[in-house]
Amino acid sequence: HYYDAIADLTHVGSINYYHWMFEVLPRLHLIRESGFTVNRYIMKYAPEHSPFQSETMTHLGISRDDIKKTHRHFHIQAENLVVPSQPSFVTKWAYDFLRNSFLTENKLNPSINKRIYISRRVTRRILNENDLIEFLIGYGFIKVELEWMSVAEQVQLFSGAEAIVAPHGAGLTNLTFCPPKTKILEIFPSTYITGLYWLISALGNLDYYYFIGASEQVPNAQQWHGYDNLTIDMKKFSSFFKTIGIK
Repeated sequence: HYYDAIADLTHVGSINYYHWMFEVLPRLHLIRESGFTVNRYIMKYAPEHSPFQSETMTHLGISRDDIKKTHRHFHIQAENLVVPSQPSFVTKWAYDFLRNSFLTENKLNPSINKRIYISRRVTRRILNENDLIEFLIGYGFIKVELEWMSVAEQVQLFSGAEAIVAPHGAGLTNLTFCPPKTKILEIFPSTYITGLYWLISALGNLDYYYFIGASEQVPNAQQWHGYDNLTIDMKKFSSFFKTIGIK
């Protein structure tokens, strides 16, 4: 296939919500700021697996017909191939782009669920989650599973939150949409700790805390660092939780 102008937005982690939101979509902003005229985009595109891809692209004014999906034998020729820089980790300009693109145009009513516990169904699960949920219910938290929510619904949920508790995972990308001073408590397995969502919290002036649980390696699980399940010492968690100012 031959194109007059086409842009490369490929990324190895495109099917992951965090990588998509912070390392793919912001490159559209770079293209638009550059002044280049582009209306075709090369992407690792699998909306049947990751529906947030089609929802966000449509929201940004890009149709399925504008997207050229990569595959094993993908090959094109172009008069002008635009390759925007790949953002490294979390960047302030990408954070601002996401808020400006998805938050200000969010016309849904403010969320009535102010205190949120995010549950994970596959990797990095909290094995004694029932104990944790029972504890958090006493503080007015509700359990949510973000996998079943649209991006617009996730933006609505986080933009109205006052406190969020969650094991580390891509759903915390939505901290981008929280109001300042929202309390965040991120839970890690002892084998995988990263400052990724602390950095997003810092950009948004959120009140960030973390707690480390005991890792439980999953037999025959994906051989990928950071996927261990974990168990929480509820006595330690309860003691720590009471120090972060949620009453």
